[in-house]
Amino acid sequence: MACNVRISGSLSALDAVPTITTVFQRGWAVDYDWVADRAVALRQPNQLDALKFPPGFDSDLEGALRGQGKFSDFTYFFKNGQYQRVQHATMTPDGASRATADAWDLPDSYTNLDAVFPGSGKKSQFAYFFRGNDYMRYDWTTDKRSSGYPKTISPNWHTSAPFDRDIDGAIIGVAGFAAKAYLFKTIDVTVESNGNPVPTGTPGSSLVPVPAYARYDFDAEKVDFTETDPAQVVRAWNGLFPTARRRPSARHCPRVGTRCYRRAVAQHSERLRPSLHDQLADHVNGHDRPQPIHPTADPSQRSP
Repeated sequence: MACNVRISGSLSALDAVPTITTVFQRGWAVDYDWVADRAVALRQPNQLDALKFPPGFDSDLEGALRGQGKFSDFTYFFKNGQYQRVQHATMTPDGASRATADAWDLPDSYTNLDAVFPGSGKKSQFAYFFRGNDYMRYDWTTDKRSSGYPKTISPNWHTSAPFDRDIDGAIIGVAGFAAKAYLFKTIDVTVESNGNPVPTGTPGSSLVPVPAYARYDFDAEKVDFTETDPAQVVRAWNGLFPTARRRPSARHCPRVGTRCYRRAVAQHSERLRPSLHDQLADHVNGHDRPQPIHPTADPSQRSP
């Protein structure tokens, strides 16, 4: 069974100049502070229903969007080829859920989506719908798809395998990272007994599912960085990732998979207060409900 670390998407705060993003996976969410470059320390993580995500759209989402222009009073949640529109102010549903493809001018084949997320930078007027190795671009200003879509991900986003198809979800940067999209995908990595990546076929190695990401720059229109080392992913996103074994649904993760996270703990240990080190250790040792953590910020860890 895959480890429970699949990033589904994100929503930025409604502030005029947001600095906080709510990152969600499965039925849980963690607030990430881009200025501090770490997960928010208090009252984290939260279940999506406690954050008033609408019923039926409070787990396993395809993504979420903040409306723009004449739709700026609404937030949109996507799941299983359906979407639910809610009022910003009250988080109450605005009518019944509807088929995504019909309402967003997508091809009929887009019955299920891998990732839904907003553009940013010079692409901020658009929303993106990823499916397999293709994607659609929706234009808020015209309320319809952009001309010439769908297109293939790899040549247009300048990605290579494994980020050329089947993306799990995206985190859209704000503040100093406002033109960036972080495309996450769960990949299989061969590791030795201590969680270090090794070549396929190495004696005593295991294949484990881990999170990886590619960073796309909307202004430069290219991927400028990728990270597939699980320990480096944990380091880059300080405090974001829940333990691979924290809940009963994930208890069957390969035990070697947690060693990737223990290695990240060891790499962090000299920079953490003892109490925070213990909390991060809890994150990877199987507690059902992880405690809030916030290692010292290190923005360079998210740069090439």
